[in-house]
Amino acid sequence: MNIVEKCMVVSTGENPDANALECLSKEILTQVRTVGAKGVLLNVSGLSFVDSCSFLLLRNMAKAVSMLGARFVLVGFQPGVASTAVDLGLDLEGLNTVRTMEDGLEMIRGLSGAGLLVEEQPETKDEDVPALIEESSDARGAASGESGV
Repeated sequence: MNIVEKCMVVSTGENPDANALECLSKEILTQVRTVGAKGVLLNVSGLSFVDSCSFLLLRNMAKAVSMLGARFVLVGFQPGVASTAVDLGLDLEGLNTVRTMEDGLEMIRGLSGAGLLVEEQPETKDEDVPALIEESSDARGAASGESGV
């Protein structure tokens, strides 16, 4: 993880499984709180496929980051992954996606995409962070019965 302009830049790596995404989510949530990040850019360009469980974990990660008062942007979906997500009928509403890191930084800074940015959230207390991490972890169990690609 790197920090650029109070924004965390993180990569999923190549085709992480649900356990790896769950661990990544926990690390991101902890670091957002620790470093006071204003946003998270998650580079998903290493994903060559998506299943419903992994996608749900990404959505829950976005929600949890938002609850900590930071903005969350997915960067670099491959065309096939985007197409598959739509074909599977996965709920894309509320997800901020861009093609490049530069576009992501602009979105987080609020320079583009009016209406696409997550609203400011009330301050989260330190004791709330474990509950947010637990909610994110629960996504794996909730999605385990869903089929994917």
